[in-house]
Amino acid sequence: MGYLFGVTLPAIFNRLRLKSWGLYPVFSIAWILLLYTLCFKVGGNGYLAVYIAGIFINKKEFSHKKNLVGFHDGIAWTMQIVVFLTLGLLVNPSQLPATALMALVLALWLMFFARPLGVFASLAFSKFKINEQIFISWVGLRGVVPVVLATYVYVDGVRDADMIFNIIFFMVLISILIQGMSLGFAADKFKIKESEQDDVKPVENSPILSYTLRQHTIHYGSKLIGKDLAQLELPTEFLIILIKRKNEYQKPTGSTIFEENDLLLIQCENQVLYQDTIKYLTY
Repeated sequence: MGYLFGVTLPAIFNRLRLKSWGLYPVFSIAWILLLYTLCFKVGGNGYLAVYIAGIFINKKEFSHKKNLVGFHDGIAWTMQIVVFLTLGLLVNPSQLPATALMALVLALWLMFFARPLGVFASLAFSKFKINEQIFISWVGLRGVVPVVLATYVYVDGVRDADMIFNIIFFMVLISILIQGMSLGFAADKFKIKESEQDDVKPVENSPILSYTLRQHTIHYGSKLIGKDLAQLELPTEFLIILIKRKNEYQKPTGSTIFEENDLLLIQCENQVLYQDTIKYLTY
């Protein structure tokens, strides 16, 4: 269900024509709540379904994607702050020293034995190199998820729930202080961190755009008419950078609807790719 809802939403957004942009986030929230509810009703894991849907939604381009990602990112940060504040209320500092030694032993066992063994076993047949696998195993429990899962013992009324929660909380705290604060050092040590100089490319003296800019007029019968930029799923090398419409210039966005007689300014270095794409969009 997560996969089906995930691949369907981008197609819906590309065909949806709502009067106000503010309705698109509302629609996305309703879509996710519908997925969670239906999955829960059939006995599935609603959280996992929403997570999987998010992966497949992000793989596609669709109208208003950038704005929607920013909106949901803000909600995610808000929820994380609320969760951390709520979890903080469950922690009793006076009880932590009693579990400190036990939590320290378990945290060290997890960091240096259990997690590395689990990572190496899981990635034994993957393309990750040994140094990359070691770095992955060093990432550790830096998030709030383990602490959230520790609250389940409260809900189920497990005996010694306070002690279990305090141990896990202390283990996450140790992981943040040791593993979290040393990730930069570990990335350099295992040669995972990319050099900033790798992204610096020399600027050529020749005018790189002089022979790659092209113009195309949208004529009657073109596939472009009535569609937006995200819906076309154009190759990454084929860039529509400007639209001239009725003597006015517009910067295209994911939600821009193309009309007949629009004059497009296109940047594409590959001549064959340009001709093939134009032929596909025209006929």
